[in-house]
Amino acid sequence: MTPMVRGGPREHGDTTLSQVIGLFQNHLKINVTASAVAETHRLPKGRNNSVRPVIVRFANRRSRNLVQGQKRTA
Repeated sequence: MTPMVRGGPREHGDTTLSQVIGLFQNHLKINVTASAVAETHRLPKGRNNSVRPVIVRFANRRSRNLVQGQKRTA
């Protein structure tokens, strides 16, 4: 399962990967490096969505499980 992240509006010059890493470190309080994330991309905005969701693919299951476990407790 590839998790979806719903974040704030995209800032000029900021990449999706750095936003996802920042979310993990600041909101979930876990240290996930960029090497643990294989790929990130935004989905198209829907009719009723004001924010475009982000798809995150992890490089390994350990990192994915760490993030998903912390997400459930946050």
